[in-house]
Amino acid sequence: MNFFSEPNWIATIIVYISIVYIFYKILKKLFSKYSWYPKLLAILKYLVYCLLLIEFGLRIIGINQTHIERKSGKYESLYKFRPDKIIHKRTPNESFNLKSNGEFDFLFKTNSWGYSDGEWDTSNKKNLNILALGDSFTEGVGATQDSSWVAQISKKYSKRNIRWYNGGISASDPFTNFYNLQHELYQLKPDIVVQVLSNQDFDEDLLLRGGYERFKNNQLKYQKAPYFEYVYAYSYIVRLLRNLITKKEYYISLENLKNNQSTYYFEQLVYLYNDWAQKNQTQVILVHYSTDYNYYNVGNLSKIDSSRKVSDYLKIESVTSCYQESILNDLDSFKSLWWKIDHHHTAQGYRLMSNCIYDLIQPTVDSTYEVKFHQ
Repeated sequence: MNFFSEPNWIATIIVYISIVYIFYKILKKLFSKYSWYPKLLAILKYLVYCLLLIEFGLRIIGINQTHIERKSGKYESLYKFRPDKIIHKRTPNESFNLKSNGEFDFLFKTNSWGYSDGEWDTSNKKNLNILALGDSFTEGVGATQDSSWVAQISKKYSKRNIRWYNGGISASDPFTNFYNLQHELYQLKPDIVVQVLSNQDFDEDLLLRGGYERFKNNQLKYQKAPYFEYVYAYSYIVRLLRNLITKKEYYISLENLKNNQSTYYFEQLVYLYNDWAQKNQTQVILVHYSTDYNYYNVGNLSKIDSSRKVSDYLKIESVTSCYQESILNDLDSFKSLWWKIDHHHTAQGYRLMSNCIYDLIQPTVDSTYEVKFHQ
């Protein structure tokens, strides 16, 4: 069963031959008595040969490969990468490697909380505590652990009583981060929460997972993967047609694309964070970034492009303009800030990310610092 659950070349050939054979048997039984049957069979054989040539041509060229196929060389369902624990984090006090297709391989370690950061001391009340939340771009995949944007930005505050906590977890999303904050990370008593959002969160992850409703009654429940995925996985021709219809690279159900647009999830997230921030009187900054170097078009989330203040406790920012300045300075160097296949930042990319986020949050950090220590 596992042989066919993750399609490969041999499994694909077997599936195609089986379909053609079954189809041939049906046609023979229904129409072999008619005089025009041989001509029909000849036409159908020609069509089958053409479809096979197109299918394997698309596979060889790599058109409509998922990014996991480009990274690992094999097909894996994105529905497998939905967190299976209500609080999504790593095993505490664990050493592990974050690597990708021969491009990089870096050793990471978790603290006693299960996050890729140094040990967290919650007893010191003399610090301004800043909690960073996000996915693999916040955890720091693609560089050494001390090169994440959180690690790099924290060095800018080394001469002040400011403590950064990296709550970023790979394969998470903004609603997963919010749940972790609401049910565990609040114990850090953050003065500022910086939630990093990506275009991938809203254009892919949340369409595969759903919004905050998946945590109903503190039980994790996802919508089922669409039945269409199995066909999509095997046929590149089907992928080509499907992607043209949905305008998406992946096998997301048409119903979900129609009824759950990215702007709906964004508005839901803003409401949740704004409500939490006001109740806890904690500054929250939502920072949007794109997961690749195409900063001329950041997707459907146009509301995030310009800085705006939702309430006294919530701000929405975007690093788009900061990244675009780097494009203008040197486009070739700018593209090198991402790994070519994996698409995560290199250490230099995280340096740019930390600089851009620093510029966005600095006014809030200064004002909050002043209030906490100089009342």
